Amino acid sequence: MNNMKKQYGQPMNVSQSQGNVMQSQNLQQQQLAQQQQAQQQQQLQQQQQEQLQYSGSPNITLDKIIGNGTFGVVYLAKMNDTQEQVAIKKVFQDKRYKNREFEIIKSLNHQNLIKLKQAYYTTQNNNPDEVYLNIVMEYVPETLSKVIRTYRKSKQPFPPLLLKVFSYQMFRALAYLKGIGICHRDIKPQNILCDQKTMQLKICDFGSAKKLIKGEPNVSYICSRYYRAPELIFGAEQYTTAIDTWSIGTVIAEMILGEPLFPGENAVEQLVEIIKILGTPTKEQVQKMNPQHNQFNFPSIKPTSWTKIFAKQKPDPMLIDLISRLLVFVPTDRPTPLETLLHPYFNELRSEKFYEQYTKQIDLFNFSPEELKSQPQLASQLIPQWYTSRREKESKLINNSKQAEQQQSQLVNQLTNEFNQKMDISNSQKNINGNFGGSMMSSSQSNPNMGNYQKNYQYH
Repeated sequence: MNNMKKQYGQPMNVSQSQGNVMQSQNLQQQQLAQQQQAQQQQQLQQQQQEQLQYSGSPNITLDKIIGNGTFGVVYLAKMNDTQEQVAIKKVFQDKRYKNREFEIIKSLNHQNLIKLKQAYYTTQNNNPDEVYLNIVMEYVPETLSKVIRTYRKSKQPFPPLLLKVFSYQMFRALAYLKGIGICHRDIKPQNILCDQKTMQLKICDFGSAKKLIKGEPNVSYICSRYYRAPELIFGAEQYTTAIDTWSIGTVIAEMILGEPLFPGENAVEQLVEIIKILGTPTKEQVQKMNPQHNQFNFPSIKPTSWTKIFAKQKPDPMLIDLISRLLVFVPTDRPTPLETLLHPYFNELRSEKFYEQYTKQIDLFNFSPEELKSQPQLASQLIPQWYTSRREKESKLINNSKQAEQQQSQLVNQLTNEFNQKMDISNSQKNINGNFGGSMMSSSQSNPNMGNYQKNYQYH
């Protein structure tokens, strides 16, 4: 026994044994975490070195990764011919299905929606079964999320005019999408690109977007939680583009507050956050959100005043009124995008003074037929009369300029023709004189007196 003690040491008690086991488990967990971290770093390095995989598009050179997620990877790249910066979204392409995002984005044509440049396919490691779709889009350097975060960190309020112009453009984009029957289904600050200098804004990322068909069910578990409309939380499958209207309302509130308005950790908490501000919905309101939802047991809570919500920031009262109309339980009670654009909060943007100051940067009134499709009767209210008059004058000037160019072109052509005709006549005369001189020369050779005549003629 003593020899065994010398060889193996003192026997361990149970607690010591458990402690060693726990230490061993912790060590294994640490090693596993390190391995996972190393694998992630290796994957990131592989992604960053994937420029060679883009040899299928000789017109593009990759720069760096600017976005990464379950959807795929987003690269910053450059067009070789124009040196224009672009963003490339690379996603796995299942051969059995069409890529819905690509099908939607290539059909879009609006100044406040991201623009498609081109698209092409590549393979991973020359594997024909691993095909990737590369969607090339215009590049806008900032997201609204980043801008909001910058102002929050600097403890500065979001510039009121910038907030107003951004909000207006979001609803113009939504009016267009509504006109062509598309619901974005994931509007949030991270999916909104903007340029503070030009005040231009573009909605991007149509990975969750869908063309809604009346009567056709849709998944309710959609849209990022903080910006998810209450009808989705109640499980509605027959929803409309009004869910996008709700999302924009929450984004506007976030621009004011500097943080999400409804920061729920899960679906139930999200609904609680909404009820804390809007109050408990009635049974009738729940039925209008989702007729299939029969059970609802929440304590009766009174709504909170919107003025109280924004007491610290003290925004324009008209802006508070707008938000109070956008963020309501019943989807049909929310104003349409075009109706929202007519809210008094946006009256400043319809002034000629604003147009003269910012028209070089953005055009807020060049509405397309698709935008006006749902409510064409509102066109006369949306487009100021002074704007129409200016555009008509500009159009006349352009037409007059084109006519002047055409007249000038016609005159140049006429003078050119006349000149060519005169040159043809002159050349003809030279040919005649040349022939006549040749005949005179031959005559002088046969008749000596003719030579004297030519000499006398030349000196006279």
